[in-house]
Amino acid sequence: MTTLASVLQNLKSDKIKVRQDALSKIREVFSQDKVVANFTKSDGKSNALPWLAVFQALFEAVMAEKRALTRPSTQRAGVSSSAATRRLSEAASVVRWLTDRTVQLMNTKVINALLRHLSQTLQHEGKLLAPVALDYVKALKCLVNFTPHLEHIDDDSWIHLAELAFNVVLDDPLETKLVAEANDIGADGSESEMYIDDDSLDEATDSGATPSGVGKGKKRSRRDPTPTPILSPRKAKGRRNVISVSLEQVECAALLSILLSSSIAPILSPNYPGLATAILSRLQRFLERYPADSSLLHDYLSMLSSTLHHLSLNKKHAVERFARSTWVGLVGLLGTKDRRMKEGLVVILRNLFEFVTCPSLSEGSRLPPFDSVDGISRLWNSLDGEAEGRRSLDSLSLDALRLQIWNPIKHGPTEDPFVAKTFRAGWNFDADQALAWAILELQADCAAKVSLLPARSK
Repeated sequence: MTTLASVLQNLKSDKIKVRQDALSKIREVFSQDKVVANFTKSDGKSNALPWLAVFQALFEAVMAEKRALTRPSTQRAGVSSSAATRRLSEAASVVRWLTDRTVQLMNTKVINALLRHLSQTLQHEGKLLAPVALDYVKALKCLVNFTPHLEHIDDDSWIHLAELAFNVVLDDPLETKLVAEANDIGADGSESEMYIDDDSLDEATDSGATPSGVGKGKKRSRRDPTPTPILSPRKAKGRRNVISVSLEQVECAALLSILLSSSIAPILSPNYPGLATAILSRLQRFLERYPADSSLLHDYLSMLSSTLHHLSLNKKHAVERFARSTWVGLVGLLGTKDRRMKEGLVVILRNLFEFVTCPSLSEGSRLPPFDSVDGISRLWNSLDGEAEGRRSLDSLSLDALRLQIWNPIKHGPTEDPFVAKTFRAGWNFDADQALAWAILELQADCAAKVSLLPARSK
Protein backbone atom coordinates (compact mmCIF):
# COMPACT_ATOMS: atom_id res chain seq x y z
CA MET A 1 0.00 0.00 0.00
CA THR A 2 1.38 3.40 -1.05
CA THR A 3 1.61 5.89 1.80
CA LEU A 4 1.93 9.65 1.58
CA ALA A 5 5.43 9.40 3.08
CA SER A 6 6.55 7.11 0.27
CA VAL A 7 5.01 9.42 -2.34
CA LEU A 8 6.92 12.39 -0.91
CA GLN A 9 10.10 10.33 -0.91
CA ASN A 10 9.54 9.37 -4.55
CA LEU A 11 9.24 13.05 -5.48
CA LYS A 12 12.92 13.38 -4.52
CA SER A 13 13.99 10.37 -6.60
CA ASP A 14 16.69 10.61 -9.26
CA LYS A 15 14.57 8.49 -11.60
CA ILE A 16 12.26 10.38 -13.96
CA LYS A 17 9.55 7.71 -14.04
CA VAL A 18 9.39 7.54 -10.23
CA ARG A 19 9.02 11.32 -9.96
CA GLN A 20 6.31 11.40 -12.60
CA ASP A 21 4.31 8.71 -10.85
CA ALA A 22 4.66 10.54 -7.55
CA LEU A 23 3.33 13.77 -9.08
CA SER A 24 0.29 11.89 -10.36
CA LYS A 25 -0.24 10.44 -6.89
CA ILE A 26 -0.12 13.90 -5.33
CA ARG A 27 -3.03 15.03 -7.50
CA GLU A 28 -4.92 11.85 -6.78
CA VAL A 29 -4.38 11.94 -3.02
CA PHE A 30 -5.09 15.64 -2.39
CA SER A 31 -8.13 15.74 -4.62
CA GLN A 32 -9.87 13.90 -1.75
CA ASP A 33 -11.36 16.22 0.85
CA LYS A 34 -10.84 13.71 3.65
CA VAL A 35 -7.10 13.69 3.04
CA VAL A 36 -6.94 17.49 3.19
CA ALA A 37 -9.03 17.36 6.38
CA ASN A 38 -6.42 15.07 7.98
CA PHE A 39 -3.97 17.98 7.84
CA THR A 40 -6.20 19.99 10.17
CA LYS A 41 -5.74 19.91 13.94
CA SER A 42 -8.57 19.21 16.35
CA ASP A 43 -8.91 22.96 17.03
CA GLY A 44 -9.63 23.57 13.35
CA LYS A 45 -6.27 25.16 12.57
CA SER A 46 -3.93 23.94 9.87
CA ASN A 47 -1.10 21.59 10.79
CA ALA A 48 1.75 23.48 9.15
CA LEU A 49 4.49 20.87 9.45
CA PRO A 50 2.96 18.28 7.08
CA TRP A 51 2.07 20.94 4.50
CA LEU A 52 5.61 22.27 4.58
CA ALA A 53 6.96 18.75 4.01
CA VAL A 54 4.61 18.21 1.06
CA PHE A 55 5.54 21.45 -0.65
CA GLN A 56 9.24 21.03 -0.02
CA ALA A 57 9.09 17.62 -1.69
CA LEU A 58 7.31 19.19 -4.65
CA PHE A 59 9.95 21.91 -4.81
CA GLU A 60 12.67 19.26 -5.07
CA ALA A 61 10.80 17.56 -7.91
CA VAL A 62 10.49 20.86 -9.77
CA MET A 63 14.17 21.69 -9.26
CA ALA A 64 15.18 18.22 -10.50
CA GLU A 65 13.19 18.78 -13.69
CA LYS A 66 14.64 22.29 -14.04
CA ARG A 67 18.20 20.94 -13.76
CA ALA A 68 17.39 18.29 -16.34
CA LEU A 69 16.06 20.94 -18.74
CA THR A 70 18.84 23.47 -18.31
CA ARG A 71 21.72 21.00 -18.73
CA PRO A 72 23.77 21.87 -21.82
CA SER A 73 23.38 18.32 -23.11
CA THR A 74 19.59 18.61 -22.90
CA GLN A 75 19.58 21.96 -24.65
CA ARG A 76 21.45 20.43 -27.60
CA ALA A 77 19.04 17.49 -27.92
CA GLY A 78 15.72 18.55 -29.45
CA VAL A 79 13.54 15.56 -28.49
CA SER A 80 15.05 15.25 -25.02
CA SER A 81 14.61 18.98 -24.45
CA SER A 82 10.96 18.81 -25.44
CA ALA A 83 10.31 15.97 -22.99
CA ALA A 84 12.16 17.80 -20.20
CA THR A 85 10.11 20.94 -20.87
CA ARG A 86 6.88 18.95 -20.65
CA ARG A 87 7.92 17.31 -17.37
CA LEU A 88 8.91 20.64 -15.81
CA SER A 89 5.62 22.20 -16.91
CA GLU A 90 3.65 19.32 -15.37
CA ALA A 91 5.56 19.60 -12.08
CA ALA A 92 4.89 23.36 -11.94
CA SER A 93 1.23 22.72 -12.69
CA VAL A 94 0.99 20.42 -9.66
CA VAL A 95 2.52 23.10 -7.41
CA ARG A 96 0.00 25.64 -8.66
CA TRP A 97 -2.90 23.18 -8.30
CA LEU A 98 -2.00 22.26 -4.72
CA THR A 99 -1.48 25.94 -3.85
CA ASP A 100 -4.97 26.76 -5.05
CA ARG A 101 -6.37 23.69 -3.27
CA THR A 102 -4.84 24.48 0.11
CA VAL A 103 -4.28 28.25 0.18
CA GLN A 104 -6.65 28.75 3.11
CA LEU A 105 -4.85 26.12 5.19
CA MET A 106 -1.31 27.51 5.02
CA ASN A 107 0.49 29.31 7.78
CA THR A 108 3.33 31.84 7.59
CA LYS A 109 6.11 29.23 7.29
CA VAL A 110 4.48 27.58 4.29
CA ILE A 111 3.63 30.93 2.68
CA ASN A 112 7.20 32.21 3.02
CA ALA A 113 8.63 29.00 1.59
CA LEU A 114 6.20 29.15 -1.34
CA LEU A 115 6.91 32.81 -2.07
CA ARG A 116 10.65 32.18 -2.15
CA HIS A 117 10.35 29.13 -4.38
CA LEU A 118 7.83 30.62 -6.81
CA SER A 119 9.57 33.98 -7.27
CA GLN A 120 13.05 32.46 -7.62
CA THR A 121 12.19 29.49 -9.82
CA LEU A 122 10.07 31.26 -12.43
CA GLN A 123 13.18 33.07 -13.69
CA HIS A 124 16.38 31.67 -15.14
CA GLU A 125 19.41 33.62 -16.34
CA GLY A 126 17.50 36.92 -16.12
CA LYS A 127 14.49 35.75 -18.12
CA LEU A 128 11.19 34.06 -17.38
CA LEU A 129 11.45 30.28 -17.39
CA ALA A 130 8.68 29.55 -19.89
CA PRO A 131 7.61 26.05 -18.70
CA VAL A 132 6.81 27.32 -15.19
CA ALA A 133 6.26 31.07 -15.55
CA LEU A 134 2.50 31.17 -16.15
CA ASP A 135 1.64 28.57 -13.52
CA TYR A 136 3.91 30.19 -10.95
CA VAL A 137 2.63 33.73 -11.53
CA LYS A 138 -0.92 32.39 -11.13
CA ALA A 139 0.16 30.66 -7.92
CA LEU A 140 1.60 33.94 -6.60
CA LYS A 141 -1.64 35.70 -7.47
CA CYS A 142 -3.58 32.98 -5.65
CA LEU A 143 -1.51 33.51 -2.51
CA VAL A 144 -1.88 37.29 -2.35
CA ASN A 145 -5.54 37.17 -3.36
CA PHE A 146 -6.24 35.52 0.01
CA THR A 147 -6.39 38.60 2.21
CA PRO A 148 -5.04 37.07 5.47
CA HIS A 149 -1.88 35.98 3.64
CA LEU A 150 -1.42 39.34 1.93
CA GLU A 151 -1.78 41.17 5.23
CA HIS A 152 1.06 39.12 6.74
CA ILE A 153 3.54 39.56 3.89
CA ASP A 154 6.50 41.65 5.04
CA ASP A 155 7.44 44.85 3.20
CA ASP A 156 10.49 43.37 1.49
CA SER A 157 8.43 40.50 0.08
CA TRP A 158 5.74 42.93 -1.10
CA ILE A 159 8.33 45.06 -2.90
CA HIS A 160 9.97 42.00 -4.44
CA LEU A 161 6.63 40.80 -5.85
CA ALA A 162 5.73 44.27 -7.17
CA GLU A 163 9.20 44.58 -8.67
CA LEU A 164 8.87 41.24 -10.47
CA ALA A 165 5.38 42.04 -11.77
CA PHE A 166 6.35 45.51 -13.05
CA ASN A 167 9.42 44.09 -14.80
CA VAL A 168 7.35 41.46 -16.59
CA VAL A 169 4.59 43.86 -17.63
CA LEU A 170 7.00 46.54 -18.87
CA ASP A 171 9.48 44.05 -20.42
CA ASP A 172 12.25 45.33 -18.17
CA PRO A 173 15.16 43.05 -17.18
CA LEU A 174 13.99 40.92 -14.29
CA GLU A 175 16.84 42.13 -12.08
CA THR A 176 15.68 45.77 -12.37
CA LYS A 177 15.09 47.18 -8.90
CA LEU A 178 11.91 49.02 -8.05
CA VAL A 179 13.31 51.10 -5.18
CA ALA A 180 16.21 53.43 -5.91
CA GLU A 181 19.30 53.34 -3.75
CA ALA A 182 19.50 55.71 -0.79
CA ASN A 183 21.92 58.10 -2.52
CA ASP A 184 19.38 58.64 -5.31
CA ILE A 185 16.72 59.94 -2.91
CA GLY A 186 16.37 63.64 -2.22
CA ALA A 187 16.37 65.15 1.21
CA ASP A 188 12.59 65.41 1.31
CA GLY A 189 12.12 61.80 0.26
CA SER A 190 10.04 62.79 -2.77
CA GLU A 191 12.71 63.72 -5.31
CA SER A 192 15.14 61.42 -7.03
CA GLU A 193 17.62 61.80 -9.81
CA MET A 194 15.14 60.57 -12.37
CA TYR A 195 13.02 63.67 -11.72
CA ILE A 196 15.67 66.16 -12.81
CA ASP A 197 14.42 68.03 -15.87
CA ASP A 198 16.41 67.18 -18.98
CA ASP A 199 16.17 70.78 -20.24
CA SER A 200 17.64 72.26 -17.08
CA LEU A 201 20.37 69.64 -17.03
CA ASP A 202 21.29 70.32 -20.67
CA GLU A 203 21.34 74.08 -20.10
CA ALA A 204 23.56 73.69 -17.06
CA THR A 205 25.92 71.42 -18.99
CA ASP A 206 26.18 73.87 -21.89
CA SER A 207 27.00 76.74 -19.54
CA GLY A 208 29.49 74.70 -17.56
CA ALA A 209 27.39 74.83 -14.40
CA THR A 210 26.27 71.89 -12.35
CA PRO A 211 22.61 71.59 -11.37
CA SER A 212 21.82 71.51 -7.70
CA GLY A 213 21.91 68.00 -6.29
CA VAL A 214 23.88 66.50 -9.22
CA GLY A 215 27.54 65.77 -8.71
CA LYS A 216 30.03 66.53 -11.46
CA GLY A 217 30.56 63.56 -13.70
CA LYS A 218 27.94 61.53 -11.88
CA LYS A 219 26.37 58.89 -14.07
CA ARG A 220 22.59 58.83 -14.17
CA SER A 221 22.39 55.06 -14.18
CA ARG A 222 19.34 54.85 -11.90
CA ARG A 223 17.12 56.84 -14.21
CA ASP A 224 14.31 54.96 -15.90
CA PRO A 225 14.63 54.51 -19.68
CA THR A 226 13.41 57.56 -21.60
CA PRO A 227 9.69 56.98 -22.20
CA THR A 228 8.07 57.42 -25.56
CA PRO A 229 5.57 60.28 -25.73
CA ILE A 230 1.94 59.44 -25.09
CA LEU A 231 0.13 59.18 -28.40
CA SER A 232 -3.06 60.92 -29.28
CA PRO A 233 -6.12 58.61 -29.28
CA ARG A 234 -6.15 58.57 -33.11
CA LYS A 235 -2.52 57.50 -33.39
CA ALA A 236 -2.95 55.06 -30.51
CA LYS A 237 -5.70 53.27 -32.41
CA GLY A 238 -3.32 52.83 -35.32
CA ARG A 239 -0.85 51.09 -32.98
CA ARG A 240 -3.49 48.96 -31.30
CA ASN A 241 -2.04 45.67 -32.53
CA VAL A 242 1.66 46.60 -32.52
CA ILE A 243 2.45 45.41 -29.00
CA SER A 244 1.35 41.88 -28.19
CA VAL A 245 0.52 41.00 -24.60
CA SER A 246 1.55 37.66 -23.16
CA LEU A 247 -0.48 35.62 -20.68
CA GLU A 248 2.28 36.16 -18.11
CA GLN A 249 1.90 39.92 -18.48
CA VAL A 250 -1.86 39.68 -18.04
CA GLU A 251 -1.43 37.71 -14.82
CA CYS A 252 1.30 40.05 -13.55
CA ALA A 253 -0.97 43.05 -14.14
CA ALA A 254 -3.66 41.33 -12.08
CA LEU A 255 -1.06 40.58 -9.40
CA LEU A 256 -0.08 44.27 -9.29
CA SER A 257 -3.68 45.40 -8.94
CA ILE A 258 -4.03 43.15 -5.86
CA LEU A 259 -0.76 44.30 -4.31
CA LEU A 260 -1.38 48.03 -4.83
CA SER A 261 -4.96 47.87 -3.55
CA SER A 262 -3.82 46.40 -0.25
CA SER A 263 -4.02 48.55 2.87
CA ILE A 264 -0.63 47.19 3.97
CA ALA A 265 1.18 48.29 0.80
CA PRO A 266 4.38 50.03 2.02
CA ILE A 267 4.09 52.80 -0.58
CA LEU A 268 4.46 55.51 2.06
CA SER A 269 6.81 53.65 4.36
CA PRO A 270 9.69 55.86 5.60
CA ASN A 271 11.97 52.85 5.06
CA TYR A 272 11.45 53.14 1.27
CA PRO A 273 11.46 56.88 0.51
CA GLY A 274 11.72 56.38 -3.25
CA LEU A 275 8.98 53.78 -3.61
CA ALA A 276 6.06 56.13 -4.29
CA THR A 277 7.78 58.00 -7.11
CA ALA A 278 9.14 54.76 -8.58
CA ILE A 279 5.64 53.28 -8.77
CA LEU A 280 4.20 56.43 -10.37
CA SER A 281 7.04 56.41 -12.89
CA ARG A 282 6.24 52.84 -13.88
CA LEU A 283 2.53 53.55 -14.08
CA GLN A 284 3.36 56.38 -16.48
CA ARG A 285 5.49 54.05 -18.59
CA PHE A 286 2.68 51.49 -18.52
CA LEU A 287 0.30 53.98 -20.15
CA GLU A 288 2.94 54.98 -22.69
CA ARG A 289 3.56 51.37 -23.63
CA TYR A 290 -0.10 50.35 -23.83
CA PRO A 291 -1.86 53.56 -24.94
CA ALA A 292 -4.98 51.92 -26.43
CA ASP A 293 -7.46 49.27 -25.34
CA SER A 294 -5.71 46.10 -24.22
CA SER A 295 -6.33 43.22 -21.88
CA LEU A 296 -4.12 44.96 -19.30
CA LEU A 297 -6.00 48.25 -18.99
CA HIS A 298 -8.70 47.05 -16.58
CA ASP A 299 -6.04 46.07 -14.07
CA TYR A 300 -4.05 49.22 -14.88
CA LEU A 301 -6.95 51.47 -13.94
CA SER A 302 -7.45 49.50 -10.75
CA MET A 303 -3.79 49.79 -9.71
CA LEU A 304 -3.66 53.47 -10.67
CA SER A 305 -6.79 54.28 -8.67
CA SER A 306 -5.37 52.44 -5.64
CA THR A 307 -2.01 54.21 -5.95
CA LEU A 308 -3.64 57.64 -6.16
CA HIS A 309 -5.70 56.76 -3.09
CA HIS A 310 -2.42 56.22 -1.22
CA LEU A 311 -0.55 59.24 -2.58
CA SER A 312 -2.93 62.09 -3.46
CA LEU A 313 -2.71 63.68 -0.01
CA ASN A 314 0.83 62.62 0.83
CA LYS A 315 2.89 63.04 -2.35
CA LYS A 316 1.31 66.05 -4.03
CA HIS A 317 4.31 67.01 -6.12
CA ALA A 318 4.83 63.49 -7.47
CA VAL A 319 1.13 63.09 -8.25
CA GLU A 320 1.01 66.49 -9.97
CA ARG A 321 3.96 65.52 -12.13
CA PHE A 322 2.27 62.24 -13.00
CA ALA A 323 -1.01 64.00 -13.79
CA ARG A 324 0.64 66.47 -16.15
CA SER A 325 2.57 63.71 -17.92
CA THR A 326 -0.36 61.31 -18.40
CA TRP A 327 -3.39 63.59 -18.73
CA VAL A 328 -3.60 63.41 -22.54
CA GLY A 329 -3.27 59.63 -22.53
CA LEU A 330 -5.85 59.11 -19.79
CA VAL A 331 -8.36 61.46 -21.44
CA GLY A 332 -7.80 59.61 -24.72
CA LEU A 333 -8.90 56.36 -23.10
CA LEU A 334 -12.40 57.80 -22.61
CA GLY A 335 -13.08 56.78 -26.19
CA THR A 336 -13.26 53.13 -25.13
CA LYS A 337 -16.52 51.26 -25.57
CA ASP A 338 -16.02 49.40 -22.29
CA ARG A 339 -18.37 50.91 -19.72
CA ARG A 340 -16.45 49.51 -16.76
CA MET A 341 -13.28 51.19 -18.01
CA LYS A 342 -15.15 54.48 -18.37
CA GLU A 343 -16.22 54.25 -14.74
CA GLY A 344 -12.63 53.75 -13.60
CA LEU A 345 -11.39 56.54 -15.83
CA VAL A 346 -13.94 59.04 -14.54
CA VAL A 347 -12.88 58.27 -10.96
CA ILE A 348 -9.20 58.73 -11.84
CA LEU A 349 -9.72 61.91 -13.87
CA ARG A 350 -11.79 63.47 -11.09
CA ASN A 351 -8.97 62.63 -8.71
CA LEU A 352 -6.31 64.18 -10.96
CA PHE A 353 -8.40 67.17 -12.07
CA GLU A 354 -7.24 69.53 -9.32
CA PHE A 355 -3.63 68.52 -9.89
CA VAL A 356 -3.68 69.84 -13.44
CA THR A 357 -5.76 72.95 -12.77
CA CYS A 358 -4.66 74.27 -9.38
CA PRO A 359 -1.58 76.52 -9.78
CA SER A 360 -0.86 76.63 -6.07
CA LEU A 361 0.33 73.03 -6.12
CA SER A 362 3.09 73.71 -8.63
CA GLU A 363 4.60 76.91 -7.22
CA GLY A 364 8.35 76.61 -6.91
CA SER A 365 8.37 73.04 -8.26
CA ARG A 366 10.16 71.67 -11.29
CA LEU A 367 7.33 70.18 -13.33
CA PRO A 368 6.80 69.42 -17.00
CA PRO A 369 4.99 72.24 -18.85
CA PHE A 370 1.25 71.79 -19.05
CA ASP A 371 -1.38 73.84 -20.87
CA SER A 372 -4.33 73.81 -18.47
CA VAL A 373 -6.76 75.28 -20.99
CA ASP A 374 -5.86 72.68 -23.59
CA GLY A 375 -6.00 69.87 -21.02
CA ILE A 376 -9.45 70.86 -19.78
CA SER A 377 -10.68 71.37 -23.34
CA ARG A 378 -9.60 67.84 -24.25
CA LEU A 379 -11.53 66.47 -21.30
CA TRP A 380 -14.61 68.58 -22.10
CA ASN A 381 -14.63 67.45 -25.73
CA SER A 382 -14.23 63.80 -24.77
CA LEU A 383 -17.06 63.97 -22.24
CA ASP A 384 -19.23 65.99 -24.61
CA GLY A 385 -18.65 63.39 -27.32
CA GLU A 386 -20.21 60.73 -25.12
CA ALA A 387 -23.61 62.35 -25.51
CA GLU A 388 -23.28 62.61 -29.28
CA GLY A 389 -21.76 59.23 -30.11
CA ARG A 390 -23.74 56.28 -31.36
CA ARG A 391 -22.69 54.16 -28.41
CA SER A 392 -23.03 56.94 -25.87
CA LEU A 393 -23.71 56.39 -22.22
CA ASP A 394 -27.17 56.84 -20.80
CA SER A 395 -27.98 60.45 -19.99
CA LEU A 396 -29.20 61.47 -16.57
CA SER A 397 -32.92 60.67 -16.51
CA LEU A 398 -35.60 62.64 -14.66
CA ASP A 399 -37.23 59.31 -13.80
CA ALA A 400 -34.15 58.47 -11.73
CA LEU A 401 -34.18 61.74 -9.78
CA ARG A 402 -36.20 63.10 -6.88
CA LEU A 403 -36.86 66.81 -6.68
CA GLN A 404 -35.99 68.08 -3.23
CA ILE A 405 -34.48 71.28 -1.93
CA TRP A 406 -31.53 70.44 0.30
CA ASN A 407 -30.62 73.01 2.89
CA PRO A 408 -27.38 72.07 4.67
CA ILE A 409 -28.19 74.43 7.54
CA LYS A 410 -31.59 72.91 8.09
CA HIS A 411 -30.95 69.27 7.15
CA GLY A 412 -27.29 69.06 8.11
CA PRO A 413 -24.40 67.76 5.98
CA THR A 414 -24.90 64.60 3.95
CA GLU A 415 -22.45 61.86 2.97
CA ASP A 416 -24.56 60.92 -0.04
CA PRO A 417 -22.56 61.89 -3.17
CA PHE A 418 -25.67 62.16 -5.36
CA VAL A 419 -27.33 65.17 -3.76
CA ALA A 420 -27.65 68.61 -5.39
CA LYS A 421 -29.35 71.76 -4.16
CA THR A 422 -32.73 71.04 -5.75
CA PHE A 423 -32.63 67.34 -6.67
CA ARG A 424 -31.08 64.06 -5.62
CA ALA A 425 -30.91 60.38 -6.60
CA GLY A 426 -34.33 58.70 -6.77
CA TRP A 427 -35.73 55.17 -6.79
CA ASN A 428 -34.56 54.31 -10.33
CA PHE A 429 -31.05 55.60 -9.80
CA ASP A 430 -28.66 52.79 -10.81
CA ALA A 431 -24.98 52.38 -11.75
CA ASP A 432 -25.49 53.84 -15.22
CA GLN A 433 -27.18 56.90 -13.76
CA ALA A 434 -24.38 57.27 -11.21
CA LEU A 435 -21.84 57.33 -14.06
CA ALA A 436 -23.91 59.90 -15.97
CA TRP A 437 -24.06 62.08 -12.83
CA ALA A 438 -20.29 61.82 -12.31
CA ILE A 439 -19.61 62.78 -15.93
CA LEU A 440 -21.89 65.82 -15.68
CA GLU A 441 -20.15 66.89 -12.48
CA LEU A 442 -16.78 66.57 -14.20
CA GLN A 443 -18.04 68.66 -17.11
CA ALA A 444 -19.31 71.28 -14.69
CA ASP A 445 -15.88 71.35 -13.07
CA CYS A 446 -14.33 71.89 -16.52
CA ALA A 447 -16.64 74.83 -17.23
CA ALA A 448 -15.95 76.39 -13.84
CA LYS A 449 -12.16 76.06 -14.13
CA VAL A 450 -11.87 77.30 -17.71
CA SER A 451 -13.60 80.53 -16.76
CA LEU A 452 -10.99 81.17 -14.06
CA LEU A 453 -7.82 80.13 -15.89
CA PRO A 454 -5.76 82.63 -17.90
CA ALA A 455 -5.54 81.87 -21.59
CA ARG A 456 -2.86 79.26 -22.51
CA SER A 457 -1.61 79.07 -18.95
CA LYS A 458 1.37 76.90 -18.33
